[in-house]
Amino acid sequence: MTTIGFATIGQSPRDDLVPYLVERLGAPVRVLERGVMDGMDAAQLAVLDRGDDGLHMVTKLSDGGSARIAYELAVPRMQAEVDALVADGADLVVILCGADWSALTAKVPIVNPGKLFPTPRLCGERPGAHTAADTHDPALGEVF
Repeated sequence: MTTIGFATIGQSPRDDLVPYLVERLGAPVRVLERGVMDGMDAAQLAVLDRGDDGLHMVTKLSDGGSARIAYELAVPRMQAEVDALVADGADLVVILCGADWSALTAKVPIVNPGKLFPTPRLCGERPGAHTAADTHDPALGEVF
């Protein structure tokens, strides 16, 4: 049986998304989930938000709240989650965020939604943004 590892920038499990995706695969799979923010308390989460105008992503937390994480801090943490999923037996890793994760490496394929469905600022936010249209800032460049 194939094992798929799902990695989120927030907290796992992502019961709002992973079951929906797995149901549509049409074949039985073993599921692993990990999150960049798993096990973090409020003080640890606050450190991930640089509070500046740089690229940040907003994610859902397991308690229903949300948190911001600076993209540059997310990449090495996501790499650690990918490594752990592969070590746990994942044959494929799916990143559950639309940002570009091209910097990630693994001995197994990685599904990078930011490359499959390139959308400016998908999964990103700049301070004060309230709508998808507000999150695009040409001065910061595109996220693909």
